Amino acid sequence: MEENEQRLTTEAERIKGDATREIDHDSQSIQIFRQTTDLALMVGRKSGSESSGCDTGNFADDARRPVKSYRDNSRTGWVSLG
Repeated sequence: MEENEQRLTTEAERIKGDATREIDHDSQSIQIFRQTTDLALMVGRKSGSESSGCDTGNFADDARRPVKSYRDNSRTGWVSLG
């Protein structure tokens, strides 16, 4: 009986460790995604403000809205891409 409990405890600790590592990895991936999208939006805004004859600033704003919505709502588990 005690041997079985020890085996189950060891297995539970292994599963918990695996899950913790996976969550940490996913969190890092999300952070990299956010940094990348922020940089892409900044470049879009910059190129939009420097262009002439075309209002690409509106394109950058249109692209930014769904990303901002995703970022704001991803913390709550609810995501709207529209």
